[in-house]
Amino acid sequence: MAKNLNRMAVAEPAVGTMLDSRYRLERSLGEGGMGRLFAAVDQQLGRRVAIKLIREDLDDPSAHDRFLREARAAAALTHPNACQLFEVGEHEGHPFLVMELLEGEPLSARLERGALSKEEAVELILPLMDALAAFHTAGLIHRDLKPANVFLTPQGVKLLDFGLARRTERSDALTAPALTVPGAITGTMRYMAPEQLTGDPIDARTDIFAVGVMLFEMLTGHGPFGSGSNVEWLNAVMTEDPPSLDHDDLRALDPVVKRALQRRPDDRYASIEEMAAALREAVQGAPAPQEQHADSKPRQGAAETTTRAVVLPFRLLEDDREIAALKDGVPEMLTAKLSADGRWHFLSNRVAHEFADEHDLIAVGKALKVDRLLTGSLLRAGEDLQVTVQLVDASDGSVQWSQADRFKLESVLALQENICAWIVDALPLRTGAAETLH
Repeated sequence: MAKNLNRMAVAEPAVGTMLDSRYRLERSLGEGGMGRLFAAVDQQLGRRVAIKLIREDLDDPSAHDRFLREARAAAALTHPNACQLFEVGEHEGHPFLVMELLEGEPLSARLERGALSKEEAVELILPLMDALAAFHTAGLIHRDLKPANVFLTPQGVKLLDFGLARRTERSDALTAPALTVPGAITGTMRYMAPEQLTGDPIDARTDIFAVGVMLFEMLTGHGPFGSGSNVEWLNAVMTEDPPSLDHDDLRALDPVVKRALQRRPDDRYASIEEMAAALREAVQGAPAPQEQHADSKPRQGAAETTTRAVVLPFRLLEDDREIAALKDGVPEMLTAKLSADGRWHFLSNRVAHEFADEHDLIAVGKALKVDRLLTGSLLRAGEDLQVTVQLVDASDGSVQWSQADRFKLESVLALQENICAWIVDALPLRTGAAETLH
């Protein structure tokens, strides 16, 4: 009875409502499986945010548990290509999430207008895979990867909705058995791996299958297993081999997508990083369409112009808590932005964390097997932040390029975006200067 009374007392806040005496709801942004989303203004900080509230028809203890599970999952991931969670609040006894407000459209809306070009698809999927790699490194599986949960912004792609995320080990509250019914199907059916459909154990390779489905759809404009009824689709997923990308321009990507879509997890890529590396290699080594003939020879030196690089954690020249988040935040965002360049293969900067305090860059280069190291330092200078960046030849430690500039101190997120935009514009990767560094 108490549960029913609690649900009857719930009323969706109206536009103009103040939550926690701080957040003023501006407008509704729509409704998802678990909650309602609003654009709001943080009156304390003067910034616009997104507020997610539990749907009034789902407001019960189990929904609260799932809602807070989403918050824990989002809090476990700090990545430039994942929607950032700012805090969890409470309104009249009911929790709400305060998140980054994104401008743009979901990938699902973009796909309604047709397939993407190969270049567009790869440019979008690689940063998404990097965010997913960070998610998996934190021991989490997303379980609901689909175009509706991928948001396209002017600043890049963002991964959304961690409501179905769970840990790969059951030692954490995220995997509380009461949150799901054993054998129940959780996720969006047409992006689910066979093991999700059969209730078998899942791991990071389950997400890899969903990435394969999305990439196929991005490249072709339709799903890999048909568009018939759910029964026909289910039969195809469980019994048929993955289809081919039936277009000459996509031939080089076909093995990558097919491997991601294998029925058995053991036949897929072992990690999302491995899949991303295979995708980059396929794009870099693919001959142009006019060269795809049996009597044609591959382009000479195509592989030789690929540079392996890594962005190392930036150094704080003074202990400064206000800007400490930039030490890892800038390299993560830079890696995501720079990975789209076909001639450069950037390692996930997470593999470089153990070398954060290593001063011997030649040794770091050998350990990571890279050709170039991008390093940087941060120093507060009055009301400014001084940023120095260097591109270093890993073979001999020589500085190939260096630049410094000052930025007005503002929010960490704005600083991070401004610093990364400056570096991307200045770094000689996308001009002829890239080849002169070899």
